[in-house]
Amino acid sequence: EGISSSSSKHSSSFPRRGSPAFGFAAAALLALAAVLKAFLNSRYSFGMASLSVALRSALGSAVHGAALAGKKRRSGSKSSSSSFSGFGDEDDDDNDNDETTPSSSFNEGDVATLASVDVDRAANGLGAAHELWSQPLQIAAALLLLYTQLRFAFLAGLAVVVALIPLNKMLATRIGVATREMMFFKGARLAVVADLARGDGGATAIKASGWELAFGARVRAARAREVRALAARKLLDALCVYFWACSSLLVTLSTLGAAALSSGGGASSSSSLGSAAVFTSLALFGVLVAPLNALPWVLTGVIEASVSLARLQGYFG
Repeated sequence: EGISSSSSKHSSSFPRRGSPAFGFAAAALLALAAVLKAFLNSRYSFGMASLSVALRSALGSAVHGAALAGKKRRSGSKSSSSSFSGFGDEDDDDNDNDETTPSSSFNEGDVATLASVDVDRAANGLGAAHELWSQPLQIAAALLLLYTQLRFAFLAGLAVVVALIPLNKMLATRIGVATREMMFFKGARLAVVADLARGDGGATAIKASGWELAFGARVRAARAREVRALAARKLLDALCVYFWACSSLLVTLSTLGAAALSSGGGASSSSSLGSAAVFTSLALFGVLVAPLNALPWVLTGVIEASVSLARLQGYFG
């Protein structure tokens, strides 16, 4: 009797559902959840920013160190070959073998692109990689909660999401191809500009020889190819974002439409659209909007990071 009386006393201390106290308690829990979410998001953002800065500085130092080592190796081999050219062909072969390093095939424009663009994209890929696995979990959790409200009507929204996956995969593949082309043309343009700004009288010789128009045409042609690749990439980005932005509206319409059709207007149906189910479903659709809209940017970031990592791996050998 004592146990039953104590349990009934504790149960009576909780706010009864539907009472004003229960509403205030629910609002307080929602506010506490928002504060906790903001704290965890700020802590995660700070940790990822610190890690990105450390990775960016490490990769930048490695790229510049490899460039300086390759330049020193080439200058040393040239001086040794010019000083000891009479010792036979074996020394020349050894010098040639020393010069064939992976970084020696990259010109100054490629090195500048690696140190500025590829390093940044590789560092930013850390956050995109974490978002790539967390956002599908958020989408799955929202769909599961929609099932508790609308039962099997949520499958209509899930079908819309699945139908958009092949389309976005095709767009992501094309974005990767356009990114590689843009980086290649960017390196070619920077190589031409480096030839113009070379310190050993390059610009002076071009000016004295009257080659300004010819070299200007080379720079403009390289820039035009880079801009064409950039325009194609931005167009694909816009299409990817457009389809994923439309997906939230399509998911809402298809899910609520399927729920309305399955209920058949009957109030006794398990999937009838009452006010509680409708407002809860709209809140869950709002939860779906953020990961669905951010997913194309995450895919773009992961693709760009993979392309940049492949370029850095080819540079370091």
